[in-house]
Amino acid sequence: GGPAAHVAMFQKLFVEKLRWASYTVFAELLMLGQCMPGPTSTQMGFALGVLKKGLPGGLASGVLFQGPGFLILSVLGWAAARVLSEGIGWLNGLVAGLAAAGIALVASAAQALVRNVCKRRTTLVLATAAAVVAFYYPKPWTFPALIVAGGVITAVLMRKETVKVADISAGVEKLGFSKAGGAALAALWIAVL
Repeated sequence: GGPAAHVAMFQKLFVEKLRWASYTVFAELLMLGQCMPGPTSTQMGFALGVLKKGLPGGLASGVLFQGPGFLILSVLGWAAARVLSEGIGWLNGLVAGLAAAGIALVASAAQALVRNVCKRRTTLVLATAAAVVAFYYPKPWTFPALIVAGGVITAVLMRKETVKVADISAGVEKLGFSKAGGAALAALWIAVL
């Protein structure tokens, strides 16, 4: 199912079963991962390891998340190139079945995440509208425009409400770096950029 299915499996395991992070923390990691280049699932796997055991935990989770897949797919790719020929219908059927299972897993996780993060009607409507717009208009400006529009609409409509963020740090044991270390990394990233 790719990165979306991995994120769904992370949610089921690390949020619902092990309770390493709250839905709020998980949603923030997901949003942060979406803003960064590369597969979101890889970034989230690293971030979840950092939340539990700091930088060593993040590095271990990164290696353990990517390593087995790299080895298995390398061996399968080599075997497929040597053994299989074109026109094998059963293989196409197997791949289509796995893709359908991945879609079901992603839909289930998305429903659980929306149910636990979008508790107000306003946020539910905004999330639904943003998902529809992002799906039908995937332009470079779409996501930043949706973030700004969602923030402005939320600020206007919910300006008198008190938003409680009680579980924002639930499950967060480590942040990886101190504020000074984070600032140094940000400065280094800007210099490289």
